[in-house]
Amino acid sequence: MRAYYFIALVVILSSCIATTQFTAKTQTGHPIALDTLNLLSVMIGPVLQPMPTFIRTSAISGEKKSTAEKIMDTEAEIINTIRQDLVQTLRESLPCEVRTSKDFTTPGMNPYRVHRSLPNENKNFPIVFFGEGDMNFQEFGKLNNLTSELKSNQTMRESIAAFAQKFNLTNVAICYYRLAVFDFNTYSRSRTARLESYLLIFDRRGNLALEATGILLPTDITGQNIDEYAAELNRYRTMHSMLAIPLSRKFLD
Repeated sequence: MRAYYFIALVVILSSCIATTQFTAKTQTGHPIALDTLNLLSVMIGPVLQPMPTFIRTSAISGEKKSTAEKIMDTEAEIINTIRQDLVQTLRESLPCEVRTSKDFTTPGMNPYRVHRSLPNENKNFPIVFFGEGDMNFQEFGKLNNLTSELKSNQTMRESIAAFAQKFNLTNVAICYYRLAVFDFNTYSRSRTARLESYLLIFDRRGNLALEATGILLPTDITGQNIDEYAAELNRYRTMHSMLAIPLSRKFLD
């Protein structure tokens, strides 16, 4: 009986994660009208590991860094490139001006700016990396449940509302990326990895006006080679081009 239950669980998990998802929705159900989109924060957070995946968090003999440390190094190197491509895609796809943190030079905004990264409570991946000069509006937990930490985080929403009203902005947008790694087979240790993105647009009162989710089809990996994780992060162009399709439909011309 247990064997049948295990097989059924694997099938369910496989069907859940072996799909793509590119969606965009507004809180009202209708497209929104924006003259300007203020994309002020682009981040890469901890790898999601819903089941044990044995990403090494300590270096083995002959290595200076663990796999987890190498993944974070790669995230730090690629975050600005990802942001640049996202901004370009949004500017080509949306019927509004897209501004980033670089377009704002008001000294009063400097306390919100992040030099490079901020800590979080995830013990295996304890760093959130930001695009250069981007801004932050919250303290980070473990970043497993993005609904509670990003979408419905009351403290963050209040901080965004105060920021938007202080600097006379109609909206604030943030985009969060992460890798998700899954085990299909506990015995063979076979795994898959996928890139996920979450674009959230808040109005000047801190209410979530629009959310767009991008989840790429997972890629089979051994889990032992850092190049596999780097290759998945480098699929951001595919992510952006696919996500732009449903996203553009939620904006009024």
